[in-house]
Amino acid sequence: MAAMSDDNAIAFDPTTLQICSELRRGFVEPRRVRRDDGALRFHMVRHGVCMESATWSNLGPDQRYEALVHATALMARPGPHIFSHQSAAAVWQLPIVERWPAKVHVVVEESKAHSSSVLVRHTQEGATAVLQNGLLVTDVARTVADLSREVGFVDGLAAADNAMRRGLCEREDLHAEWQRLPPRSPGRAIIRRVAELADSGAMSAGESLSRGQMFLLRFPQPCLQVAYSDADGKIGETDFSWPGLVGEFDGEAKYGPAYNSSPEEMQERIVKEKGREDRLRAIRNKVARWGWTAARDGEPMARKLIAQGLTPEPRRRWILLGPIDTEDAA
Repeated sequence: MAAMSDDNAIAFDPTTLQICSELRRGFVEPRRVRRDDGALRFHMVRHGVCMESATWSNLGPDQRYEALVHATALMARPGPHIFSHQSAAAVWQLPIVERWPAKVHVVVEESKAHSSSVLVRHTQEGATAVLQNGLLVTDVARTVADLSREVGFVDGLAAADNAMRRGLCEREDLHAEWQRLPPRSPGRAIIRRVAELADSGAMSAGESLSRGQMFLLRFPQPCLQVAYSDADGKIGETDFSWPGLVGEFDGEAKYGPAYNSSPEEMQERIVKEKGREDRLRAIRNKVARWGWTAARDGEPMARKLIAQGLTPEPRRRWILLGPIDTEDAA
């Protein structure tokens, strides 16, 4: 399953799920019944739970994974589970950078911490359960912390940026998550970095990914969403800005059919973006552009920035927005 690459997530509708045993009681065999066009009517979300194939085909990767989480909740024995990590992120509509996992993550008592072919069970002390879209999930700050520790820095940063921009948690909540862990606990330093660098000015997971890579690659810290104008008026806000240079992340869908209603609209968007870039260059700004693949790999984005005169520094000198725990210094 592909990663969520933007913040236009739509919550999954759990009422579209159907329990197979209930369909069979109505003499409908979900694995066999077909539509008029010969295609199977139902898609199996997981063992025991299905949904209309036509509905499934219209879901994006993030909604498909959330469907798996809800389907697992329907089959939970005993339940209810407290969903965590990527599973909680999907329910909160937090973006991730890596692919959605094939399994569902839950928090359980230590005596039940045995994973299965479907579930990854974690033991966590003090995890707060919150009801979201009909499911018990870890709260947003704990979810961001879990992603940071278990998946990695850029995934944690993307989730944290999104959560702060949407008002789901504050920087202090993220600080509390790393402070609750003993010094030198695995992943504690990553949570701290995420708490310090999270920025509500990031407008997409791709921008968060790009900024996380800039930090790891020791580029100078950019300013986010800086407004530019010329004699003709406002040009717009740029994703990243340094003196004499702007950086723009172009999502893969931006110029595709999913983003535009027609080829003409897509062409109009391209022409408009070209004019915007020309105006930025005219006021003595160099422009670097990159997409999802370049940001995810890191080095291709770095080459684009270096080609425009931005060079990595010997040491990171980013302004950290939170307190520093010297025992976790990295």
